[in-house]
Amino acid sequence: MNATTPPRWLAEGRGLSPRVKWSTVIDAPLAAMDFAAEAGTLLVADQSGGLYRFDRRGRVADLSRGFHQIRHLSWADRGNAGTAILGDHRIVFLAHDMSIEWSLELSESISCAAIAPFGEHICISQANGMNHLLRSDRKRLARFETSRPIRFGRFLHSTPELVLAAEYGLLAKFDFAGRQLWEEKIWSNVGQLAVSSDGELIALAVFNHGIQKYSPTGESRGSYMVEGTPHMLGVSETGHRVAVATLEHHVYWIDGVGHMVWASTAPEPIRCLAVAPVGDTLYVGFEAGRILALEWG
Repeated sequence: MNATTPPRWLAEGRGLSPRVKWSTVIDAPLAAMDFAAEAGTLLVADQSGGLYRFDRRGRVADLSRGFHQIRHLSWADRGNAGTAILGDHRIVFLAHDMSIEWSLELSESISCAAIAPFGEHICISQANGMNHLLRSDRKRLARFETSRPIRFGRFLHSTPELVLAAEYGLLAKFDFAGRQLWEEKIWSNVGQLAVSSDGELIALAVFNHGIQKYSPTGESRGSYMVEGTPHMLGVSETGHRVAVATLEHHVYWIDGVGHMVWASTAPEPIRCLAVAPVGDTLYVGFEAGRILALEWG
């Protein structure tokens, strides 16, 4: 549904206020969300088992049911494939139309899944610290162990590498053979990982310590400090726009050098954030099930 009257909290913020590109409400509270950057589609899951694919105008392009206990979505930038974690032990590999191509049940709980930009590789991480790098046809490429269970993962576009982070204690980069290229100790809890497509910007939302930034080789590059306790994060593909949400419902839109473009306070808890590749649109998913696409000129 397209919005006609923008919510008051958007205009009451500081800086350059966005316009509402589109707005909709899904059938049940929000469970997970991810953005297919190249395809320009937003994938959304609700707590009743619904899985939606929204096009650039906010119209439902596909809707599937039966994805019960879904708790994580990871979608390829090309829009041709994705993964969903169902419950504690099951992961499914999805085709472009959200049909299940294959399913995998693991004895140890799944903590994270990530998919490569073109959908040809996935990484599955487990609560015991074991990680599996697979091709889309389910053939295993590598199996490696990390000192802590991985909670967040992102594949890079330009190199066959991925960045992984634990909820506490670990940020690292690996290649497709499972070799660790570098590791950084993180001395605070992590709410989310975000990585630009080329890996030049690696950012962590670390609650009371703000947004910590790292170089492609793991060196600290300082931080973005915001009011409140940041726990949610998104970046554009080039890293020149950063979106932040805090536990206090604050929302920030920041440029690549750390200057605030816009900030406001949302009226309800935010569950998910996603940023369009060129950094002109921010997708905000609220816990209750409302999705807003906010656009800057």
